[in-house]
Amino acid sequence: MRWRDTERQNQSPILRDLSRGSGGYGSGWFDMVGADRQTLDYVANSGTAQTGTASTITLAAAASSVDGTYAGMSIQITGGTGSGDDTKQIQSYVGSTKVARIYGIWTTNPDSTSTYKVVNRGY
Repeated sequence: MRWRDTERQNQSPILRDLSRGSGGYGSGWFDMVGADRQTLDYVANSGTAQTGTASTITLAAAASSVDGTYAGMSIQITGGTGSGDDTKQIQSYVGSTKVARIYGIWTTNPDSTSTYKVVNRGY
């Protein structure tokens, strides 16, 4: 339903964002003022690795104990050994051992000085 009258439109459950005009998604039919100011948190897990190999990384002890939790998510080494390596996609995850297997290989194998971030978007 399209509102012809601004006053009625602004009182509707789907609010008009005056700064974006009117029309479809992202152009005015949603009240994005509050959402634009929030930082969205896509980090599923972060910490210091326990160890790693060319194609695996053992996540911190606080990581999920559920198999497959991080499969399909992206991981990046953010500090320590291997920092700056390309973001990798997690192929599989074993919760009992905290081992995440990546597609491909690391340029530099992570170790116990490597900090990482697992994100649930963006690969």
